[in-house]
Amino acid sequence: MRIHDDELEIDAGLVARLVAKRSSATRPLFRRALAVDDATWARGRGRALAMALNLLPYYRDRDPRLATGAVRTIEEVLEDRRAGR
Repeated sequence: MRIHDDELEIDAGLVARLVAKRSSATRPLFRRALAVDDATWARGRGRALAMALNLLPYYRDRDPRLATGAVRTIEEVLEDRRAGR
């Protein structure tokens, strides 16, 4: 996220964090409030999915809490996609 010429610019990294950290019930509220376009949302969703898929095999046995978070992120990304958001 950057502010340029008094305008807020939302990037895919912020969207990835929103997808990973917000529930499917609250994500649409954040998306509308930030006025994120479809392409940026799709990139963010892809970034969140890629990070979770990379974390899962490494942390499955090392840190079950992080592995659980990765699984939740994957489920949320898939739910977001199925819902057409």
